[in-house]
Amino acid sequence: MREIFLAKEEYLDAAFSAIDGQYGSADAFLCAGLNIPDEKLDRFRSAALG
Repeated sequence: MREIFLAKEEYLDAAFSAIDGQYGSADAFLCAGLNIPDEKLDRFRSAALG
């Protein structure tokens, strides 16, 4: 069970590769795949990055 919750590099690489393959980029995945509007992403980035 512990293995499921680890952020191993190869797991992350596989996830990002799948996202890039299907959506072209992480931004496209967030917008098209998760239906998060650009303005919400912009507000989040502003708040998170200060």
